[in-house]
Amino acid sequence: KKSDFIVLAVVEYLQRHPEMEIPGAKIKITYQPLHTKEQLLAMVRDMVKTSVGEFLSGNTVASTQSSQPPEMSLGPSEQDIDAMVASLKLFDQS
Repeated sequence: KKSDFIVLAVVEYLQRHPEMEIPGAKIKITYQPLHTKEQLLAMVRDMVKTSVGEFLSGNTVASTQSSQPPEMSLGPSEQDIDAMVASLKLFDQS
């Protein structure tokens, strides 16, 4: 399905740009990501903090109801999140 879309897009482009039919003409395709690597890292960190915070608040309510003392952990430290993000292969690529 994706290749059909690509073929249709190229055909449409060639129809709109007849100069591309000249021998030796080249099409340059550039890719510009929506987010920088730094923005993606910040989003991952925010998601981790939010998810862990929600998880821990759920555990605190459950442990309070069972009359056990709630744990004092406020979530992962910045170092924990940095270590987790460093292990993601997605961010190894430059």
